[in-house]
Amino acid sequence: MRFISVYIAPWNATWSSVKHVIIQPLLIPHTPLLFFLTLAGAVVNAPVNPVSASTLFLLSYMRPVKFWEKDYNTKRADNRNTRLGLQLDKLQRSQDQDQYDSLYYEHLTWVLQKELCGDLHMGRWGRVTAGDFFLLTSDKLNALVHVIEYGNGFVTFQLRGLEFSGTYCHQREVEAITESVADSEGCLCCDCCKIPGILSFNSAVQQRWFAWEVISSCYILKGYSIVENVLSLMFNSYEYRKGYLTYLVQSVIFKLSKSKHINTWLQDESLQQAMAEFSDLSYVDGWVTFGDNRPFLVDFNSDADGIKKTNFMNEFYPLIKVCTKHNMHKEVSRDSFFVTLAFALSLAARRAFFSQVPQGISRSSSDFMYGLHQMFIGDARPHEKDEWLFLIIESMNDVIIPAVRMSLKLHEDHFLSFSGSGENPQVVFNSMSEIENSHVITHEADRAWRNAVVTNQPSLLAIRSVANSSLVFLRWFIFS
Repeated sequence: MRFISVYIAPWNATWSSVKHVIIQPLLIPHTPLLFFLTLAGAVVNAPVNPVSASTLFLLSYMRPVKFWEKDYNTKRADNRNTRLGLQLDKLQRSQDQDQYDSLYYEHLTWVLQKELCGDLHMGRWGRVTAGDFFLLTSDKLNALVHVIEYGNGFVTFQLRGLEFSGTYCHQREVEAITESVADSEGCLCCDCCKIPGILSFNSAVQQRWFAWEVISSCYILKGYSIVENVLSLMFNSYEYRKGYLTYLVQSVIFKLSKSKHINTWLQDESLQQAMAEFSDLSYVDGWVTFGDNRPFLVDFNSDADGIKKTNFMNEFYPLIKVCTKHNMHKEVSRDSFFVTLAFALSLAARRAFFSQVPQGISRSSSDFMYGLHQMFIGDARPHEKDEWLFLIIESMNDVIIPAVRMSLKLHEDHFLSFSGSGENPQVVFNSMSEIENSHVITHEADRAWRNAVVTNQPSLLAIRSVANSSLVFLRWFIFS
């Protein structure tokens, strides 16, 4: 009845033709029929539809109380049920944005399962009956909640229309809901002073004849908010790229000292024999690509035309001492095998990184970011010069790939508060420890990402390929 009263109100009626002018008054005697149709529609759950935008209503067909999907189970694709070729395909990853967002349908549904029934009983959603629709809106997210059944101690609902990328419809809905009506002073066709604390006549009539109403302007659910950054802004200069590769070496050292396999590796005699050449302080890795990227390498020795272990020790040995002291509870000397292993893994990580960069030279930010993204999703391939890695192949997943991800967070913190690679080693260690304990940094197709969302981890970070027409952009997403 409320829908009918709103629809046929004189100020809402359509007077676009002579037919409407004639049919509106003539249908007044048929008001009993209108009440009968309304009662029948309420009993069989069949809506009434107006004929030609007039006050003549006809009974429509019966409709179910809820939407009927073929399958309510979310079929999520991740790196356990997707072919390796599709995981590494750049275009395919850029088309998986909706697939990644589907996880937050489930998360918000779980939150509503815990909170909704209690909030309804406490009156936070106003008067609720079966069949009501509620629109939850925020600056970044809109969702539609359909209450199907509501009884004593139970509620059945459906969550629909969840989107992170706002459409024009969602934008207009948010504007209509948040639009202030308290400032209007209109009274019919003129403006006059209104009583303080009371809506003007025009605003009161308009709000009364809306088909919706604002129940609460402040309703809080424990969900994830998203901060989206364009990744190219973080690597648009040589200094930024140099800073990231410095953080990468620092992260390799930290992750190595935290690895659960470190004691086994340090006692492996076959590994020590395979890495005997790295133990010499005068060792120089003269890989050609290192020379092509010398502006980005702080431990590159121009005289030796390569990365020299002496330069590595001068730059990173203070951090090695801090990491081993806190994570391994022991001191290491300059000629220890841990230092040799850290040096070799830093070379392997940077070699794998540059191997993913087109043509091996990161002259442009797009090439640099392509190599970064490939490493971030786990596409790290040992170079032929690093065959010794196959003796400790676990280091790829335990040290190198996590270091690539952690260094990206360190690089982001550099723009906020962390002042740079020349900081005190203890400050660098504290920053990495905080990231290790409070952040989950991985690819969204990784099973660990889903587990982090399900267990309500406070901060998540990922890189996502976003396709726009024929272009593919890399964006840095922060979920909190």
